[in-house]
Amino acid sequence: MKTQKTIPVPATVPTIRDVNEHWKVAGPQLAADIGSKRDLQVEGLLDSTIGVFSFVIGRHHKKRTKNLHLAGRLEPLVILGFEVLRGAHSAQLVGSLATAALCSRTEFEACVTLKYITDSDSDKRADLFDRFQYAERLKQHQEGLRPLQPADVQRLSTLCPEWRDKNGTVPLNSKWHARKKFSFKDMADEVGELSSYQTLYSLGSLFTHGSAVIKNLYRQGNDLVAVADPKHVSSPA
Repeated sequence: MKTQKTIPVPATVPTIRDVNEHWKVAGPQLAADIGSKRDLQVEGLLDSTIGVFSFVIGRHHKKRTKNLHLAGRLEPLVILGFEVLRGAHSAQLVGSLATAALCSRTEFEACVTLKYITDSDSDKRADLFDRFQYAERLKQHQEGLRPLQPADVQRLSTLCPEWRDKNGTVPLNSKWHARKKFSFKDMADEVGELSSYQTLYSLGSLFTHGSAVIKNLYRQGNDLVAVADPKHVSSPA
């Protein structure tokens, strides 16, 4: 009979009390560190931007002029933009560089997508953007995440023929625009945003993919610190 190997356990295992005692000291220190690095000017700018965005969203149904017929299909991008803008504001308040970078990346992607759709051939592109939701639902079915009944598979398949291959399935790397070998970088370049792609978007990607390069943004002399320099947080925000 085999004897089970025991998993090594540290001599002392932290208890809830140990954690609470630590946080009584570390919590106020972290709050003080964040407070000393706040950039009130950037916070105010973001707060004002949120106010303008909210005003536009609240009255957009009365002010629509250009691309009026596309509004219903593109509203998810507008809502997403407002959501991540508020996230960037929160990141600024607590000095979270990672959150600010990720929010700026998402905001940039939404802006480029909206610009690409409305720049040319808007009716077709807005239609593809809207109908891609059916292709994504089929991908979930194919991966076994959210199984569908045969009748629903058939119905959704007829709504998104552009993304189905010769076997009737939706490839995992399908994009909403249904263009082959057309990356987001290509899209940004096409709408004149390549420079921002190489800065804002690339910085966000470092955090998305957990690159070791980000450690340089948390350096203070020879030490690594938990809260980044506020100038790094303010840049993407």
